[in-house]
Amino acid sequence: IKYDIHQWNRNHKLKVFVVPHSHNDPGWINTFDEYYERQTKHIFSNMLRHLDEHENMKFIWAEIVYFSKWYDSLTSPESRDTVKK
Repeated sequence: IKYDIHQWNRNHKLKVFVVPHSHNDPGWINTFDEYYERQTKHIFSNMLRHLDEHENMKFIWAEIVYFSKWYDSLTSPESRDTVKK
C-alpha cells in the first residue's frame, strides 16, 4: 500500500485496521476431527473470550464447516449472542 506521508498529521491521522484471522483446511494433512480437536476449537474459544472482553472486536473465519460444528456445540445463549454481535 502506498500513501503520501504528508497527507497524514496529528489532526488527520491514518487509520489502520488489524483484523484477526485464522485458517484451517479441513482434511489437508490431518483429518477434519484432528484439526478440530487439536486447533480449531481452541481458536474459537480464544476468539469468544476476546470478543467478550473487547466489544468492538471482529473475527473472520473462512471454513464454515468448522464454525458450524463449534457454534452448534455452544450451550450458553450468552456465548451465541456474543458471537452474533
